Amino acid sequence: MSTACNWLSLFLCLRGTSNNKKAIHQIHPNQRSFDAVVVWKGKGLQKSTGGVAYDYILKPAADNAPKISSPPKDKPLTHDEIFEKLQKAEARRQSLEAQKLEFVAKEKQRMQEALMKSQKEEEEKAKAAQAKLRRSMEITKENRELQIMSLQEKLREHLAKVQEVCRNSESM
Repeated sequence: MSTACNWLSLFLCLRGTSNNKKAIHQIHPNQRSFDAVVVWKGKGLQKSTGGVAYDYILKPAADNAPKISSPPKDKPLTHDEIFEKLQKAEARRQSLEAQKLEFVAKEKQRMQEALMKSQKEEEEKAKAAQAKLRRSMEITKENRELQIMSLQEKLREHLAKVQEVCRNSESM
């Protein structure tokens, strides 16, 4: 039974704890716990039987508990020191606020410039579209006038032929 307890305590020591607290020895509370280091042996001069060879090296458990260190004790602050620290803090706060306001102003200016640029581009596109529409309307008007003039010319020629036919028919 003692051998089983030793193996179990070795297993518990190897397993460690998940919450980084010092392991409490459950089986034999009076015994110390040990850290186990497993050393794998390479191929030696001995003939291998197919298993794995390793050694256990036991050493006393290391105390890994973090030590809490308190900050160094400072002398008590005087009224002047407190006032000076408050002034520095106020200056830092005002500096940060000024930086934020400067950043906001730059962003606002950048947005206004972008808006003006987009409006300018939109106006240019509108002017170009208006000019194109005006040109197309002028071309349409010219084409219509040419068609009317052509039609009038054809009608005059037709009227001249009709009158000639009428004169020829009267002379006969």
